[in-house]
Amino acid sequence: MSKKAQKGRPGRPALSQSDRKNRNLTFRSRDDLRDRLDEAARQSQRSISEEIERRLERSFLDQQLMTSALELAYVQGPAGVLLAIGEVMKDAGERANKASTVSPFWWKDPFAYDKALRGAVEVLEFFRPAGEVPKERFKGGPSDLNLIFDQLGVATAQSFLRKIAANDDEPRVVRVRSLLGPDLIERLPKSSRAEK
Repeated sequence: MSKKAQKGRPGRPALSQSDRKNRNLTFRSRDDLRDRLDEAARQSQRSISEEIERRLERSFLDQQLMTSALELAYVQGPAGVLLAIGEVMKDAGERANKASTVSPFWWKDPFAYDKALRGAVEVLEFFRPAGEVPKERFKGGPSDLNLIFDQLGVATAQSFLRKIAANDDEPRVVRVRSLLGPDLIERLPKSSRAEK
């Protein structure tokens, strides 16, 4: 056997399967996104392909972080219910909104929003604990106290929404307000929206 046959292929050694980047992914982008990617790649001294790959990988990591953050803030059971509500609302809203001429966003289309709302209620009903809801929480107690507890969920929601509308600086209100954005904040009662 000649020396040439023993040497193998010329060039650098083959990469391991995990290090290979042999699949090509092509996509279209807006000019402004391409410009931002160019700038980010230049600053990080990466190729455009490497920058896109890094950012895509980061998006998957961010999804894992979101799940962990939900669990940290609301504990395992309620965190799962909240995530299920979000996923069902997104799926139902997007499906209902496919033929919309109102808006490309389901939360801006009354029909699609209604389907998302019904989906959220279905998730909450599915996870409802077994057993009867008592008519009176405090038997023999003052009727005012039972009335307060009867309206507790609605009153809590209204109070929290008023804080959002009033631009309250409580940290949890600030977090929710920043995620709602101006379109959804605009739906809050006008009388509650006065700035601090």
